[in-house]
Amino acid sequence: MRVASLLSGIGGADLGWRLAGHEIVSQAEADPWRRAVLAARFPEATQTRDVRAWPPPGVSLPDLLYVDLPRPLPDSAWGLAVSAVRRSAVPWVVVEHSTAHPFGARLKEMQAAVQD
Repeated sequence: MRVASLLSGIGGADLGWRLAGHEIVSQAEADPWRRAVLAARFPEATQTRDVRAWPPPGVSLPDLLYVDLPRPLPDSAWGLAVSAVRRSAVPWVVVEHSTAHPFGARLKEMQAAVQD
């Protein structure tokens, strides 16, 4: 399966996807230091620094979009993630979040974005 990740961090989850046999095709991470780590760990993946620019030009859509929500979760990060899901036609979306956040209404918003 082809996987893209948003708010990728240093790619811990992406490494798990790779070890499970999946291909990491693109990653979006704003922090320059974290992007450098991603580039070293995943040279085959297209990197973008702005989730608003996802999907990157020339990259075919993945089968799965993985969104690693930061903690604490700023409203701006949530909005960017929902917008990216809406722009994509990805058949599978996996959202990681901390159980410390009350996400009921927000997860319904993400579900609606996937179904759009």
